[in-house]
Amino acid sequence: LMKATKVNGIFDKDPIIYPNAKRYKTMNFKDAIMLDEVQVMDTTALAMSSENDMPIMIFKLFEKDNLQKAAMGEDIGTYVSNDVKTVLADK
Repeated sequence: LMKATKVNGIFDKDPIIYPNAKRYKTMNFKDAIMLDEVQVMDTTALAMSSENDMPIMIFKLFEKDNLQKAAMGEDIGTYVSNDVKTVLADK
């Protein structure tokens, strides 16, 4: 699944308010469901995706070529899955 938002993935705090917010490169569904800062998706949608083992790529829609980059698996946004560890992005 792909979830297009106004921010480029899941962050440790609101990136609109805090410019120093750090983006998660990958996040496990369990961590995403428990994280209060996840405002790009509701917990019910995350839980249903987890139960059905449907990974989600969360990315910023209104950035040039982001839809294509997300579809190609490039390192934009946050990839949420049952099969990954929660890891912050390098930048």
